Amino acid sequence: MSVAMAGWWVSGVLLVLWLIRLSIGGGGAFSRDGMVCSMSTGTAVGTGIGVYLPVAMGISFFPAALTGFAAGTAAGWAIGWKSGVRGVLEGTVAGWMGGPMGAMLAVMIPSESGTLLFHLTSVLVGGVLFMAFLIMSGSGRVSNRFEIVLFHPFFYFLLVAGFLITSHFHPFPPGVNHGSSHGGH
Repeated sequence: MSVAMAGWWVSGVLLVLWLIRLSIGGGGAFSRDGMVCSMSTGTAVGTGIGVYLPVAMGISFFPAALTGFAAGTAAGWAIGWKSGVRGVLEGTVAGWMGGPMGAMLAVMIPSESGTLLFHLTSVLVGGVLFMAFLIMSGSGRVSNRFEIVLFHPFFYFLLVAGFLITSHFHPFPPGVNHGSSHGGH
């Protein structure tokens, strides 16, 4: 595993975990805002994983769609649970849509466009997660040093920048044609 691949995974997981921590701490997101963040995060994570697996790893449509669906649903549920049943439902359906949508995009485009799709998706995922962070961190109550870092947009932006830099330098193995819509046959 290359440094850029590990950086993409680690920074992506940290971005989502940071949002989950904010949702648990009640960082100022109202019920409706929590549902929007749940939907946005579920769709972004599902689409990102759905595009990543066929483009960067050559996995066929069905496993990529299921993995993106599971990751997006889990992320959306984890963000939306504090908003009640509606928040969980928003996150679940968003992940359900995002994973197959990303995998479908990845297997439908020509193989020479896969790298561009991966880079564009990474930018969109980073942007959506940053906007969700801005909604969830709008608290104003900061009582200790940990909360200064937790609620400060600059520190989250640095993590988003790390995610984008590692996605830019992400290696694509030679010969990977990002799967096929017919299960790799």
